[in-house]
Amino acid sequence: MCRDGGAGTDEACRWHVSGEFVQVDDLSISTRGFAGPAQEALHMPELRLPTAWMPRAAALAILVFLVSACGDDTVMPTSATDQSTATTEVSSSEHDKDDEKDDKEEKDEKEEKDEKEEDSFEIEVCKYRVGPVDLPGDQVWTFDFTVEEDSDQDGSVTITGQGCTTLGSFHEGVRVVVTEDVPDGFELVQTNRLAFGADAPETDNHPDGSGVELVAGTHKQVKFGNSPVADEPELFPLRVCKAWAGDGSGPHREWEFGWALNGETQDRFRIDGFDCVVLGEEFEAGDEVTVGEVVPDGFELAFVRVFDLEGNVVREVEDPEATRFELLAGTHGKVEFGNRDVEMNGGGEGCTPGFWRQPHHYEFWTGAIPVGDDATLWSDIFDVPGDDGDDTAASPPGGRGGPPAGVGGGGGSDGGARSSSGEIDDEITLGEAVQLRGGGLNALARHAVAAWLNASSPDVDYDLTPEEVVDIVNEAIESGDYEAAKDRLEALNEQGCDVK
Repeated sequence: MCRDGGAGTDEACRWHVSGEFVQVDDLSISTRGFAGPAQEALHMPELRLPTAWMPRAAALAILVFLVSACGDDTVMPTSATDQSTATTEVSSSEHDKDDEKDDKEEKDEKEEKDEKEEDSFEIEVCKYRVGPVDLPGDQVWTFDFTVEEDSDQDGSVTITGQGCTTLGSFHEGVRVVVTEDVPDGFELVQTNRLAFGADAPETDNHPDGSGVELVAGTHKQVKFGNSPVADEPELFPLRVCKAWAGDGSGPHREWEFGWALNGETQDRFRIDGFDCVVLGEEFEAGDEVTVGEVVPDGFELAFVRVFDLEGNVVREVEDPEATRFELLAGTHGKVEFGNRDVEMNGGGEGCTPGFWRQPHHYEFWTGAIPVGDDATLWSDIFDVPGDDGDDTAASPPGGRGGPPAGVGGGGGSDGGARSSSGEIDDEITLGEAVQLRGGGLNALARHAVAAWLNASSPDVDYDLTPEEVVDIVNEAIESGDYEAAKDRLEALNEQGCDVK
């Protein structure tokens, strides 16, 4: 403190100047309210003056000098009230500036948000069932989605049961790929992608699981259709076996069989010796399997046995007239054909269809008339499967009683054996049938006529009787397995004959 008469002339009197007060001796002067240069001037370093130099009048003079030096920018408060008012005004001005800044930032943020919302489009994903079986109500379906050039928006959503949910909002033109995580026990059957303004969705009935691409602003929804995976059916094997019923161990040879699955003819197969073959291991329960043996010359069927899945005999037929037997997959497991040899009564001769179709050989026909009004019809000798008296079947080439097909003024060389329904024409004559060309049913028809004429002729030592020929042909036509019967008759018909 600086006081008059302070101790010692060399004692310094300190004048402290701060931002708040200037204190000289007992005089305190507030600097609050000064602005500009005045306030800066008062923030001076510590000033030291000798006590002798600092009477109160001198202190006041210095203060007046400092205020004068501040110029017109100085606002000198005249009282405590003015000083408080000035302080409040400064503080209020600063708050106003802060509020204006906050308002501007809030406005800018709102405008930016509004612009983004105007440029964004929602995309929805939905779950629905395909087929008659409902989807479980508690099943959770997960959908992953990726956003082109913005992996930060990638994500996944879930749907419980059936319904829809929103993937999110995306800028116009952005491509979003949605993929379903198909749970076990279900399969993805169909997807539908719906565009804005479209009357119907784009449907994919064979989705490959790679995902569905949507374009924001173009597509608004994608639907995934699922169904439960059907239980795998139980599969069953079937075996065909060959047994010997004659004397001794039987000959070692191949035995030929034909078969059909649910009415569809399959490739023939062979059994080497007396053994078994697996016809198949993946038959479904209820499949109808028909198996027939092509009995070779010199042998006959002695028995046929059908076994269940446990190996028990459930059916046995001795000396069967038929050579084909039906099995039911899931019920039957094996069929066994037993053969024995038979004593051949002559045989070894046979004339070809080419022999019997020649007009100058008509005189050797026995029991049938080849041409004319009284010509023998095919249906007079052989059955016509499916014939119900319908006369709409195609007429034979050349017409009944006319020249046989391929002879004289006859019709085409490969038509006539089939009607529009795929059966042998019930109006075709034997003379026309033996003229037919081509394979399949036509080939069987011409060799059937030749075989029947060979068996009926007293001049041909044929291996079969007329009745046996009829049985072979009718069974082949009924089963649809023409080739086996045709091959057998063809071999017998080409043994050669000496008819004069």
